[in-house]
Amino acid sequence: VGILVGQHNGFGINGIIPAAQWGYVATLQNFPIPLLSTLVNATTVALSSGDAILIELQSAGFLPIETSLSVYDAIQVAAANGVIVVEPAGNGAQSINNVLIGQSSGAIMVGARYQGSAQPWFATNHGARVDLFGQGESVATTSASRAPGNFGNDYCNTSGVPIPQIPPVQQVFSANHFLWPPASFAAMPAAENICYTGKFGGTSSASPVVLGALLSMQGIHKNTYPNGNPAAVPNFIRPQPLLSIFKKTGYAQESEATTRPIGKGPNLETAISHYFADYDVDGHSNGKEAAMGWVRT
Repeated sequence: VGILVGQHNGFGINGIIPAAQWGYVATLQNFPIPLLSTLVNATTVALSSGDAILIELQSAGFLPIETSLSVYDAIQVAAANGVIVVEPAGNGAQSINNVLIGQSSGAIMVGARYQGSAQPWFATNHGARVDLFGQGESVATTSASRAPGNFGNDYCNTSGVPIPQIPPVQQVFSANHFLWPPASFAAMPAAENICYTGKFGGTSSASPVVLGALLSMQGIHKNTYPNGNPAAVPNFIRPQPLLSIFKKTGYAQESEATTRPIGKGPNLETAISHYFADYDVDGHSNGKEAAMGWVRT
């Protein structure tokens, strides 16, 4: 949440897409997979084409969540409805070429790289199915005094006095119970508003970084072609044409591209230039063609 929509308010961290509308579903650590597919289906109904779902979970064995058939099916429905689904490739340091279910679910799968390079992070899963990669170590985001493990509490206050640990709040929400800010944070202790970390990592940090780039491009398209525009261009780009823009313009993997492939790294500046260009010189920009679903060579 911090990586994506952290507010640019002069302290803490700056999110990639702070003006986006968002909500979240809290889960238990041992979250039942059948309920996840129900939540994905319910979220798909609540969203519109061009919106996005980020699934920050992995399956048993540190595999992508779509190795569960029910989740795979739910993702396919979401993608067919034009919803962008982003999922981590998982942190099992293994090839996933032989563990996935048939053809792609339609989700955009994200691997992790090291900070400052396009070299695969040591524990990222890899394979031909991985579409894009994002930063997998030393990612700055919001944190909390209750945060376990690799989050850390680097910047909770200026005095250096640790904030007392607060027992985790564990609750599974039903399919129609989504938390939307800011009211959902009313009960948070005031101290929770001053906790930040520079230690978030893995494919779980890489995935929101990638989604931030994807939705930045989506926002540019919505601004260029608002609803009801005279050219009758849809004001959203469906998942696969949007992914194609970033695969065409992204950073190449710097090492182990044949042995541990993790896709391309989003280059938003180049993607924006590509969006507004007209490479086939037919009078229609690449971005318009992507939104219309026109396949160009």
